Amino acid sequence: MKTKKTRILFVAGGFPPAICGIGDYTYLLSRELNSAGFDVEVLTSDFYGIRACSAGVKIKPDIKSWHYSNSGKIMENIKKAAPEIVHFQYPNIEYKKNLSFNILPLLIKKEMKKVKVVETFHDPLSTITILGQLRHALNMRYADGLIFTEKEGFDTLPFYLKWLIRNKSTAIIPIASNIKTAKKNPSIRKSLIKRFSISAKKQIWITFGFLNKVKGYEALFKVYDATKHAWIHLGSVDFNEKYQKGFLKEAEKSGVKINFTGFLPEKKIAQYLGAGDAVIFTFESGVSLRNGSFLAAKSQGVYIVAFHKDKSGYYKDENVYYVSCGNILGLKTALLFKKHPKHIKPDVISWKKISERHSEFYGKLLK
Repeated sequence: MKTKKTRILFVAGGFPPAICGIGDYTYLLSRELNSAGFDVEVLTSDFYGIRACSAGVKIKPDIKSWHYSNSGKIMENIKKAAPEIVHFQYPNIEYKKNLSFNILPLLIKKEMKKVKVVETFHDPLSTITILGQLRHALNMRYADGLIFTEKEGFDTLPFYLKWLIRNKSTAIIPIASNIKTAKKNPSIRKSLIKRFSISAKKQIWITFGFLNKVKGYEALFKVYDATKHAWIHLGSVDFNEKYQKGFLKEAEKSGVKINFTGFLPEKKIAQYLGAGDAVIFTFESGVSLRNGSFLAAKSQGVYIVAFHKDKSGYYKDENVYYVSCGNILGLKTALLFKKHPKHIKPDVISWKKISERHSEFYGKLLK
């Protein structure tokens, strides 16, 4: 006799191939849960060329708009899926400032009384406006369980939201890297040196991800020395995009040469992350364990230099030298630091483990 599978419906504005970290998270988690025996479906936007099925998970790219006026249509899709758990992912750029995702938990509890509502918060609510926090009071009020990807997300909740969820099930379940650990291959470094005509004596800097203001890469302009450093960015550049165009002009003005690899598949990204002397993150607000690019670098065990709002100094167990945000002297010191291994065995959580944590959380809610 077959055991009945628990039906889970994820609701997320973005999903691959959309460029969306939370969409990638939803895909990887839903895939693992599906492999673990859950009946998983994802309800997402229809405007990214998202396919209706991927890796055994049922993908429903049926939402044309997340505007609150479309809440009825969204509810029709939720009812059609007949889930036991509806799991929302916050935030998503596709939701914009619409109220639909705030009122949907209320509608679910009103029209589907036995269904459990779970909400995952990927960013601390302390980073948004008071009005935004108050809006979340509505969806949190009607949630059965709340998951935070970092302890900070729970700890920094405004007192009134903490009071509101005081009797609800909560959990801290981190995210994992979207990119798997690659085997170390010295030939990759040689190929990069050859491709970009770099002197083998230079310190190779690796940066990674989308170029935007929050990445704070301008800080590297102040420590770059063309005779000592070679900068390789894993990714593309858009010469027509306003910020990136200005960034490149400023780099040229500062005498900084940046070598762009262009689009890379995940396996290549993993290999290239391990080919430099330092992977650098100068995020304006510092790195955190919800930053996918930072986790991708950590999963390779490479030496990392990163701005952080609290930590500073070298952490041997992570092979990371943390520098207080905006500290240029500290950044220079970290890049000159030699007492670190080229690689360590990465100690990172797997998607399988994250799936198991979710399975335990769902099980408690359904008892």
